[in-house]
Amino acid sequence: MISSLLGRLSVGHKLLLMALLPLAVAVLAGGVLVRDRLRTIDGAQQELAGLACIGEVNRTLLAAAAPDTETLSRQALVVALQLPSCARREGAAFAQALEELAREPAPSQAQLGARGQAEQAALRVEVLAQGQTLVTGLAWQSRLGASPALDEGRHVLPILVARLPELLLLAQRMDALLQAVAADMEPDGDWRHRYFMLEGQLAEQARLLEIDGQQARASAGDKVLGAALATQTQTLAGVQALGHAGRALAQAGGTPTPEALQPLLEAHRTLVVQIGQHSAQLSAPLGELLQQRIQARRTKLATELGVAVLLLLAVLGYAWAVARRVTLPLRHMAEVARAVRRNGDFGQRMEWDTRDEFGSVAQAFNLLLGKLGRHRAEQQQLGQRLGELQAQQRLVDATPLPIVVTALPAHELLHANGPGLEWIGGPRQDPWSAGLEPALRTQLQRLLAARGQVDEFEVRWLGGARPGWCVVSVRRLVYEGRDALLTVFTPVDRLKQAERGLSLWAQVFEAATEGIAVLDQARQVVSLNPALCRLSACTTDAVVGRGLEQLLAEDMGVEFIERLWRMVETQGHWQGEVRLRRRREGRPQPAWLVVSTVNDADAQAAPRRYYIASAVDISERKAQEERIRHLAHHDSLTGLPNRVLFLERLRAAVQRARQGGLQVAVLCIGLDGFKQVNDTQGRAAGDALLRLVAQRLHEAAHGGDLVCRLGGVEFAVALGGLRDGEEALRLAQQRFLPLLRRPHAVGEAMLAVPCSLGVAPCPPDEDLEKVMRRADAAMLQARAGGGDGVCLFTAEIEERAHRRALVASQLRPALEHDELTLHYQPRVAAQGGTLVGVEALLRWHSARLGAVAPAEFVPVAEESGLIGPIGAWVIDQVCRQQALWRAQGLEAVPVSINLSPLQLRDPGLPQTLREALQRHGVAPGLLELELAEGAVMDDVDATLPRLAALKALGVGLVVDDFGTGYSSVNQLHRLPIDRLKIDGSLVAALAQDPTHLAVTRAIVSLGHTLGLDVVAEGVEDEPTALALRGALCDGFQGYHYARPLPAAEVAAWMAPPPAAPAGKSAPRLKLLGHSGAA
Repeated sequence: MISSLLGRLSVGHKLLLMALLPLAVAVLAGGVLVRDRLRTIDGAQQELAGLACIGEVNRTLLAAAAPDTETLSRQALVVALQLPSCARREGAAFAQALEELAREPAPSQAQLGARGQAEQAALRVEVLAQGQTLVTGLAWQSRLGASPALDEGRHVLPILVARLPELLLLAQRMDALLQAVAADMEPDGDWRHRYFMLEGQLAEQARLLEIDGQQARASAGDKVLGAALATQTQTLAGVQALGHAGRALAQAGGTPTPEALQPLLEAHRTLVVQIGQHSAQLSAPLGELLQQRIQARRTKLATELGVAVLLLLAVLGYAWAVARRVTLPLRHMAEVARAVRRNGDFGQRMEWDTRDEFGSVAQAFNLLLGKLGRHRAEQQQLGQRLGELQAQQRLVDATPLPIVVTALPAHELLHANGPGLEWIGGPRQDPWSAGLEPALRTQLQRLLAARGQVDEFEVRWLGGARPGWCVVSVRRLVYEGRDALLTVFTPVDRLKQAERGLSLWAQVFEAATEGIAVLDQARQVVSLNPALCRLSACTTDAVVGRGLEQLLAEDMGVEFIERLWRMVETQGHWQGEVRLRRRREGRPQPAWLVVSTVNDADAQAAPRRYYIASAVDISERKAQEERIRHLAHHDSLTGLPNRVLFLERLRAAVQRARQGGLQVAVLCIGLDGFKQVNDTQGRAAGDALLRLVAQRLHEAAHGGDLVCRLGGVEFAVALGGLRDGEEALRLAQQRFLPLLRRPHAVGEAMLAVPCSLGVAPCPPDEDLEKVMRRADAAMLQARAGGGDGVCLFTAEIEERAHRRALVASQLRPALEHDELTLHYQPRVAAQGGTLVGVEALLRWHSARLGAVAPAEFVPVAEESGLIGPIGAWVIDQVCRQQALWRAQGLEAVPVSINLSPLQLRDPGLPQTLREALQRHGVAPGLLELELAEGAVMDDVDATLPRLAALKALGVGLVVDDFGTGYSSVNQLHRLPIDRLKIDGSLVAALAQDPTHLAVTRAIVSLGHTLGLDVVAEGVEDEPTALALRGALCDGFQGYHYARPLPAAEVAAWMAPPPAAPAGKSAPRLKLLGHSGAA
């Protein structure tokens, strides 16, 4: 980063930076010296403050030597506030001593007494001792003894700090000792000794004071310390006077009296005053010396700083001048370089005429500009020449024809344009050897040697990425000083491809299976291919030069030809079905003709128009359409007309019959047992049977009768030439029914299939669909009557059909409007007659139709697909009723529901049952499903998984109407059922017909053997019940016990019997069938 920043600076700034670096070092060193000078001044100021503080303390000590408590108190406060922090500890002890002395009263000497004066003297000694310690500490802490500013007065400081305070302390101790003796506080033998010791110490301090004064005079001279040393003589005299007074008092003997102490006190006060004067005279010159030295050092520091700043400015100015002198030629050179770069004028020169290195650089720079100018002029000339050459080169390269220059005799490549390089396959040493076959190459060389040039020599070039045909033109020339060949290739692949295309199209035209003819602008045939000749069976000579009508059948007509050409002219093409003329066979040939317009845009003069006519043989397609048309109107299995064609022909037959005054009747035939044939013999046998039935119907029909297959196992015959419907009924009975009853030979089996026939007359103006429905209704009526018979349509049948349609239309609204209800018929035990279950029976009371029997609306529900929703409703209602009975506290019994075969085949039945049971919280064991024997046994293999799924839910399974079908023991054993219900038809004639009783016994025995319960339905009287008990039947159901009841009435059957009085049995429920009230 530093090098990057330095790189952005100009040369002058870099030179200034080089000069500023040593200056910065010098400034840093000068700063260190200035800091030392300032630190010395600070130390001198601290010494001056310490000297002032010592003087203040000395004045306080002098005041403490006199008994003035108020002054002492103020002095203690002043000292405590002015002491520096370093002397606070010694000052605190001194201030405490002063405070204690100041608290003493200050009465006169007479009022205090000797003892009070002695105690006050002792306190002053303590104050003076603390003060001396404080002065010594201040002197050392303010560094007065080591200060170089006090060299002239270094002998004065011991006098001020040590000698004078010590003299004052010793004098005070002597005074305190004498005051104590006077107060009789000291023993007589000791105080004199102590006094003489104090006197000796006082004399010693005086001697030291005199010595220090002489040394101070010798070092500082009388000029500085004259007044202070003169005061010292007085102090020494005061010391001698105090010593004489004290010695006299001590030598007098006895206890000194106050009067005897008075001279001593006067000498003491005189000495205190002299010491104070001496201290003041010494402090003043010392303070002046310190102040002078501080001022001198400040003046010296300011002088040094001024000189340093002037030197710094001088150096900076010199560096700036040198940098400017150095960068000036460089800036001039940069300006010239920018001017040359801006306008490209290499005639610019740098004017700098000096004999130093910059002058040499300027001269070399000017020489360089001159050379660059000459070089640029040469480049401009070369560029102009190069531009001319490049223009020529671009012209050659822009030529779309391949151009190649090869050297002689080795034929190495010298130059080639873009198409030429692509043509020869890139730079090659000898493109001719790879591009031409040896024979053609030799031939080309001979022509070139003979003529000197070659023009339009056609060869097949083998070199390059895409070999092809070309025309070669060759010239000799000299290229870059060498003999060479200039070769121009003209590719003719497109011409060759056009030739091959024309040849190919000619082959296609000849070999095409589609007939093609080319007509000119005059609509005359120019050519036609062999396929058209074969298609129309005509020759080329017979058609060429003639119009298109020569190819078309004569019955197409002139108007058709004119319409064809009008559409071609307006729309450019025409297509459609035509009939071609067949000259050899004479029969027209169906074909699909397409005529299109083609314009010849390459014509030299005005564009010419041609017409292309192509014809395709559609004979096979026509035959296929005929087959499709036949299948659309005929049955693919039997070949008979289907319903659509039958109705068309029936309508025509009715019109013919009306014109002749006769009638037509429709005969509808249905095979009743065909499903069994399919199940037992297979579908192939069923198809064969249907074809045989169709043949029989053809045999029975006369010439004017129409036979068709309506679908499935139903056929229809239109009987014509009838007088009335009775004749149609007679024909059906005498001609068709006997013929259809005869067995049919299907393979090795003889199959007899019962048939039901319905006859419906066809009035002239009646709707044919309605007639077909009438015939179908008559056929259904014949089947309902037992089958294998004939039924003539009557108004009664129509009324039943209308009723059936009405029931179908009202059934869905009945489900939506809650018109359906459930009744429950009890089932009782054979022994005891107790209730063991009920059967749910569906009832319908229509708002429009009134009460409708289940036998009437259940088949309609199965046909209309409503049996599923109705069955789900029944299941939900039964589960809801079970939940209601449970809520009423009634005894729970199973409820049976009848299932139709369609419901059994519904894959969603188990889910419907599961959801209903869960929704109402009903146990699966309280629900039973009853299935007809025929529905279970028709296809056991398919039914078994469905029954297993239902049984897995936990519901009960019951086979209803048992005994009327053809169940086998093996099949019955496989079924997961719980109960058999004997059909009512067997039970009804049980007492009168021993055969029915025997069958019933067999059924009961079979059921018990299989572990099943057996219940008889339709029990109408007591004899029948007795016979069934004898047959060991398990339960009964019928009018003898109860009719189907509403849910509210069934509750009485479910209620527990009332408690009987003691010793009596509870009465049983009265059987409803006995009174006949049911």
